[in-house]
Amino acid sequence: MRRLATILTAMFIAVVASAQNTGGIKGTVVNRVGRTPIQGATLVLQSGNEVILSENLGQDGRFSVEGLADGNYVMKLTSDGFTDCIIICVHF
Repeated sequence: MRRLATILTAMFIAVVASAQNTGGIKGTVVNRVGRTPIQGATLVLQSGNEVILSENLGQDGRFSVEGLADGNYVMKLTSDGFTDCIIICVHF
């Protein structure tokens, strides 16, 4: 089984924050070998026990989450054939 953690080299394209202490996360989930998008990966973003976002990524593997308040987040990415990847404490 391939490791999803190793395919996330291009995942965080940008983390932006504004004066209102909100920000966003944009990225693309790609396969480390060949840098091709992982189609149909599932992204879950949580703050504490609250699920902020849960979505299946499209064919291009891209995601974008805007308007996040300052704080800690946990991002989990899953896809068939890959080991789950959990990124802890995404903080703005």
